[in-house]
Amino acid sequence: MALRGRVLKRGKEPMSWTTAIILGTLIYFMAILVLGQLPSLIIYKFDQYVAEIIEFSKSLPGVGETGLTTLWIRTIRDIVANT
Repeated sequence: MALRGRVLKRGKEPMSWTTAIILGTLIYFMAILVLGQLPSLIIYKFDQYVAEIIEFSKSLPGVGETGLTTLWIRTIRDIVANT
């Protein structure tokens, strides 16, 4: 309960310039890391789980009964890699 009270009290105080700059810099670097790592993770998973992606795509509306072909999977992977 004391921690909650301290957080609420701290939340009502104005933020100093130093704290704002440090917090903004941390948020900026975290966003760069997350946004830079996400496409790499998608590419890695698309390369590793081709059969599972084909099976999953069969249940998607607008995709044929056979699911996505390996050409479509490579195309999606390349779009993610180049954007």
